[in-house]
Amino acid sequence: RGGGEMGRHWYELGKMMRIPELKGAQQFQIMCDTGVGKTQLIVQMLCQIQARGESAIVYDPACEYLQRFYEKDRGDIVLNP
Repeated sequence: RGGGEMGRHWYELGKMMRIPELKGAQQFQIMCDTGVGKTQLIVQMLCQIQARGESAIVYDPACEYLQRFYEKDRGDIVLNP
């Protein structure tokens, strides 16, 4: 938890995937088989980004994250509604 890192529990491995906080501003591509936990990983990452008051750009063609994370009052923008 400490050390300025975002921790992610990778359920299948039973381990934490740690991303240094300074790397959080970089791009991430998550590719796995169906049912591995990509959505849970992305939700956890977005929750921590939101809690820190930081911004994120999310490519979300199915609008899976829009209802949970979109806040008009915060100034969020949907580029392709």
